[in-house]
Amino acid sequence: LPSTKIVLITTFFILGFGTITYFALEFNHSLADKNSIPEKIVSSLFQIVTSRTAGFNIVDMSKISAPALILTMLVMFIGASPGSTAGGIKTTTAFVLFKSVVSTITGRKHLEFQKKTIPFELVDKSYSITIMSILIIFISVFALTIIEPQLNFINLLFESVSAFATCGLSTGITFGLS
Repeated sequence: LPSTKIVLITTFFILGFGTITYFALEFNHSLADKNSIPEKIVSSLFQIVTSRTAGFNIVDMSKISAPALILTMLVMFIGASPGSTAGGIKTTTAFVLFKSVVSTITGRKHLEFQKKTIPFELVDKSYSITIMSILIIFISVFALTIIEPQLNFINLLFESVSAFATCGLSTGITFGLS
């Protein structure tokens, strides 16, 4: 039951925060062609949901601003929840990392959620997964910047995170890669 609550809390936070932030960042960019506020909100929600898993898009990805690309990369990097076929580090790993950071800042020695201690082995595994994932993306982007020096760095980073997360989103440069 606690893992279900962790998944739900993290998922709703990502969807809520992501939708509001995407809406604010893209109101006059990739959402400019949407006719109404509700359509822009639904499009924002759809982009955040699909960035976690499927890679569908209803906005022109080449028109997305750099801050929204970074937000999308963060959502892709986290991915979906355990048990799904989506990539990313998973919502539970992100939750454990967040709780660990909060515990460190507040000076607590133990991680707790709903009066239950999160074992250090789980925290250690979460950090290891995240660091290895960042390393894989770093090596991929490093190689791409050598092989494709003419392409924009943020687009190469976006493509690498999308590939890592098995998301399938692209800024439109995939077909031009050697």
